[in-house]
Amino acid sequence: MHTPPSAFFHRFHSFLSRRFLSQSTAIAAGDTTTAVPFRQQRKRRTIADPFVLNPAKQALTEYLYSTRALFYPHAENISKHSPSFLQSLLSNLKLSRSRAFPDVQQFLRYNPINEYLPFLESIGIAASDVSRFLPADRLFLCDNPQLLNSISALSNYGFPWTKLGLLYSHDASIFDSDGSLLRRRLDAIIELGFSRTQLVGICLAFPFVLGRREEESTGEDDGLFDDLKWVLLKSHLADSRCLDLCYVNCRKVGIFYDLGCEKGTIGEALGDGLNILLESSEENVKEKVSFFSRLGMKNEDVGRLIVRRPEILNFNLKDLVITMPEFLSYIGLDRKSKREIVLGYRHVLGRNTIGNLPEIMKAIGLHGWFSSKILNGGHRLLTGFNAKSDKEESKSNPRSDRTAEDKLLIPKMEFLLGVGFGENDIAREIVLKLHATKEQLDQRFSCLIGSAEVPWLPALRSGKESEASA
Repeated sequence: MHTPPSAFFHRFHSFLSRRFLSQSTAIAAGDTTTAVPFRQQRKRRTIADPFVLNPAKQALTEYLYSTRALFYPHAENISKHSPSFLQSLLSNLKLSRSRAFPDVQQFLRYNPINEYLPFLESIGIAASDVSRFLPADRLFLCDNPQLLNSISALSNYGFPWTKLGLLYSHDASIFDSDGSLLRRRLDAIIELGFSRTQLVGICLAFPFVLGRREEESTGEDDGLFDDLKWVLLKSHLADSRCLDLCYVNCRKVGIFYDLGCEKGTIGEALGDGLNILLESSEENVKEKVSFFSRLGMKNEDVGRLIVRRPEILNFNLKDLVITMPEFLSYIGLDRKSKREIVLGYRHVLGRNTIGNLPEIMKAIGLHGWFSSKILNGGHRLLTGFNAKSDKEESKSNPRSDRTAEDKLLIPKMEFLLGVGFGENDIAREIVLKLHATKEQLDQRFSCLIGSAEVPWLPALRSGKESEASA
């Protein structure tokens, strides 16, 4: 039967719409599952299928153990903790549930792999960073017996397999050491009175204690261990059985070393304040350090301040509300200077939060004066100002009646408050002229200011910005 031309073109148009228009629409909408052709969708489902993935892990374990002669625990850990490598391997194979194990086994038998790829991923190095640590002249782990001996020595002392990447990424030469030499280093640390769990936490937080040879040991190492004895042995809050807790407590001590504090002076200086440090989270310690660094204090001054005044870690230096110029009177600024600021820096007047105080003080040129005041015993001025917190203020002044336009301006106002402006007519006028998102404004402002000296301070600042935007 002859098909009318109009019916033919209608069918042809429908075919093209289903074949191409639906894919482009899905891509524009971000629906990658719909946009992927059916065969690729089937392959993705096959890779994620546990009835395929688990036999593939077993095949990789068997290959590393039987063919490459690795210890079985090593082979099992590598296959168990390298999901990205397995996904990449399986994406090149056509597998079925019934033949997943023999097919992967056969592929590995005739297609040797770079064994450093799954190994580095399995010890905790991100899959995206593995290529930076690949040796240029080796493919097989068995060609590096010192590496295998070092792994065995560390595993026997209780180092978690997935944490070994902390050591490898810091100093790969640790794994070039002879296993007996590593054991002597570890035994020497245990003889100082630390448990094996504490030993692991120390080495993960300070890998250099394993990277140095015996003749390279310095007085700084002795100072480090003196501080760690206070933190890990003399405090009732230090649990010698919890590896994660020991590791985090060691990292807190490392923050003060990053600030320039001398090793061997921290533990005893903290005294009774040691428990305050151990009860505080690492993020809280870094936030306090960031606050005083933004105020213009030198890193070593920040470290000494917190060590001598550990109660600062319990201060609310984030959402306590302050008002200008009343806060200036509270901290002891004379009337003449206060009047000059009111007349010359009208943009800082009004309500703000104490978390933005460093930027306010820099804007009016009083950051050096206020820093000296804090260092000379005036640190309690940061907590005694009588004002409501943001949560109390939001209860008394609900924001549910704000218009959609007002809600769009709030992030821009938060940006202005964060660079030293107060909630006043000047800020309200400027915010209407800002034609960018808060994230874009933050990025542009960051290009105009200097970066912090401490390596983790820029990351902390960007993390707080992303949290605020969320």
